[in-house]
Amino acid sequence: MIVGARVVYDTDIDNMDSVTELEPNPDIFGEYEVVTSSEPLNLRQNPDTDANIIVSMPKGRTFSCYGFTDATGDWYLGEFVSKGKVYAGFAHKNYLKRKENR
Repeated sequence: MIVGARVVYDTDIDNMDSVTELEPNPDIFGEYEVVTSSEPLNLRQNPDTDANIIVSMPKGRTFSCYGFTDATGDWYLGEFVSKGKVYAGFAHKNYLKRKENR
């Protein structure tokens, strides 16, 4: 969940001791293109390949990063818009390419 200018990420909502606060990183804030080789990129509920898939983002589509990552810095928290719906979750940075400012 987003709390003010910070993201509070909890891997286990029943265990409040697992909450970690992450500082925003302005260097990664912005729009990214999904650059998978063929398969769509999965937007996940948590920063883990075993986490629930929220939605699949096709190659070439836009992912908007909020400027937050998981503790490893490998998973970006952001949103994807499809058919008028906004989906928020984590995407792995290896499959994202920053879009140039226009």
